[in-house]
Amino acid sequence: MFVLILFVGTSGMVADAVISSVGGGSENLDGYSGVFYSTIYSEESESNISQRKVTSGPVSDGRGWWRRGKRQNEGISEYVDYVSRGHASVENGNGDYHSGGWKNAYIWSKAKLDWTRSGNKAYYNYR
Repeated sequence: MFVLILFVGTSGMVADAVISSVGGGSENLDGYSGVFYSTIYSEESESNISQRKVTSGPVSDGRGWWRRGKRQNEGISEYVDYVSRGHASVENGNGDYHSGGWKNAYIWSKAKLDWTRSGNKAYYNYR
């Protein structure tokens, strides 16, 4: 398996990206000071891995592309799936939630919310 690490932006700490075997994942954005880019694992052999440490994002077989982090004063999550429908969403510490909507393959789902002191989270999913 070929793995490429791509880094854009900066981070004050290592973040945990949770990748679900049913498709999708989430990440706490509170340690971010930039935007991170990664593709999403979809190989069956990788589905038993429930969590990866992410500073710059894993790149694999090209299932999709996920951007998440802090842009200006907003938490963002943007996801495009190359196989099926994709979805991005964000949540902030005030309990606000924004969905980018389910989009067909090759169309970006984009979500953003005002940044809060804590509780900023990004999500992606595919079906």
